[in-house]
Amino acid sequence: MSSLRRLHPRIKKFKKHAIITTALLFILFLEVGGTLFYMYFEGWRAIDALYFTTITLTTIGFGDHVPSRDISKLFTIFFAFAGVGTALFSMGLVSEHYFRDKVAQIQGLEDKMYEAMMNKKLKKKVAQIRADAERIASEKARLAAKERQMEREEKAIAREKAKIKEVVKKI
Repeated sequence: MSSLRRLHPRIKKFKKHAIITTALLFILFLEVGGTLFYMYFEGWRAIDALYFTTITLTTIGFGDHVPSRDISKLFTIFFAFAGVGTALFSMGLVSEHYFRDKVAQIQGLEDKMYEAMMNKKLKKKVAQIRADAERIASEKARLAAKERQMEREEKAIAREKAKIKEVVKKI
């Protein structure tokens, strides 16, 4: 069971990297597929085909390159609908995992700050309790000393009463 617990963070990390890698590979697949299609069917240079594919997938659409053949126009329609959604979804996955890590880091810092603040408050409270305890101990010692003094005075009074009784008996 403990080996599974040690593996759990690694599996989580692997899963995260697998999702990001898959998303990026899918975007790359769309880019390469679109580029090859436009190179073959439109006869465009590789850079022009890649440029048009990227402009289409990112929904920028400058309009400086336009497919001229019907097959390319039909491909572009389906490529735009499927590719844009898929590319944005893939980019969203990558962003989500990136920002999830950042949010987790920020949450960790917030937790540490809260813990530090609570420790500071706790230390202040402990110091207050210690001061109160010292004050109470001092007061207790003062009262004990006063009680001993009163006991001595009561004994002294009792002795004086006894002397007075002896004097009264003699008279």
